[in-house]
Amino acid sequence: MLDLTAGLLRTGYRVMLVTGLTVDSREDLDGFAQRTGVLVRTIPQLQREIHPWRDVVALVWLFWLLWRERPMIVHTHTSKAGIVGRLAAWLARCPVIIHWPHGHVFYGYFGPLKTKVFIWLERLAAKVTDKIATLTEMEIRDYVRLGIASADRCVTVHCGIDVGRFAGERADGRAVRREWQIEPDQLLVGWVGRLVPVKGCEHFLAACNLVRREVPNARFVIVGDGELMNALQLRTSELGLDSVVRLTGERKDIPSVMAALDLFALSSLNEGLGRVLVEAMASGVPVVATSVGGVPEVLSSGEYGVLVPSGDPRSLADAIVRLLRDEQERRRLGAKGRTRAVEFSNENMVRRFAGLYEELLSPVRARELTA
Repeated sequence: MLDLTAGLLRTGYRVMLVTGLTVDSREDLDGFAQRTGVLVRTIPQLQREIHPWRDVVALVWLFWLLWRERPMIVHTHTSKAGIVGRLAAWLARCPVIIHWPHGHVFYGYFGPLKTKVFIWLERLAAKVTDKIATLTEMEIRDYVRLGIASADRCVTVHCGIDVGRFAGERADGRAVRREWQIEPDQLLVGWVGRLVPVKGCEHFLAACNLVRREVPNARFVIVGDGELMNALQLRTSELGLDSVVRLTGERKDIPSVMAALDLFALSSLNEGLGRVLVEAMASGVPVVATSVGGVPEVLSSGEYGVLVPSGDPRSLADAIVRLLRDEQERRRLGAKGRTRAVEFSNENMVRRFAGLYEELLSPVRARELTA
């Protein structure tokens, strides 16, 4: 989202980023505003968790802000903010409303009841939405199947990454390997993400336990933080993996982390796109990933990486072992991944949305000319 807003500003749009508060903020929004010139406004009541009173207050503040600013386009992001934001934009009579969920929450996140509530709310919000931008074609099929929106109301726009930032830092991986005391003859398998249930890190840890028995020189690193950190640290000790698995916590030098790896694993139960997967591919690292959400589309059904079933540590371990034993195949997949990652660049994302904006604004401008 930050890359998109900054890119749109450079393209010539006037952009205001309206955000709520997060429990664990990963970005310095004040620094981002000063660095890019994007206007940033914060509504404290707009938060990820459902809270009826705060949500109503957030709706009122959003409505007031949009009514005052009179934007031509309101572009909402993620499920919760997208529902509140689209309702506020509709009440404020904003001409164009676009929603980009960044991957839906229809499975893998909540229990059955909460999921049904979100689906019902998405159906209502879709009625006032001009376009829903999805990360993959698979996501469009889910929207149609669940009766949220018709296929012609949806369009696929891949989430972008700074491809050059990852492709250009391969040499830095050696410093990270020294920091982690990884020997030259050891093979390093990495996992990067939020330590939350939907990311399935416990399945990766179980796979590590299987892999180390078949590939003694394999080492593993889990990069990220979240609610499962303590539980995963405890499970690592219970499995006797302390000497081969390192949990690093959150790190800012992800390009260097990727450059240090011989293989990247993604164990998610649901993924809209799998941005971290694209980051690994841009770094030239071969990938093994669960076949969920938009991941098969990113890997073109296995052409650019190995796909395995989700929630199946044995299958994940078998795929990891197979690649660790085949250096030539790792190199082949790493090279193919680099070519695929270019398609997910920030420049392509900004260009695609700018074109979508102009397409949706054309009838609005035509009506203004004839009014």
